[in-house]
Amino acid sequence: VGAGTMKAAGRGAVAVQVLGAVFTVGSLLIGQIMIIGWSLHTYAESVGGEVDWNTALTELPTMLVESGADTAFALIGGLIAAFYAARLGKRPDLRVQIER
Repeated sequence: VGAGTMKAAGRGAVAVQVLGAVFTVGSLLIGQIMIIGWSLHTYAESVGGEVDWNTALTELPTMLVESGADTAFALIGGLIAAFYAARLGKRPDLRVQIER
């Protein structure tokens, strides 16, 4: 994410680093939400029911909190990845050194 945002923006400013961090953490949370949705769907299929997705979306924050360690793992992993993405997105050192 950091390298991609640096190439897209053309320079590694602080805004690019923040954007890379937000995208990294956001993508991991979206992945966690998709895993919860898949689990709901497979459970509903196994018992012969259907998922009311409108109700599931309103209960999503509660489900994220109740998943506890899984959500914490995703967030901690996201923060670590965001740290490395921010480091990759820093402004490149373009100093030239001439040897004689």
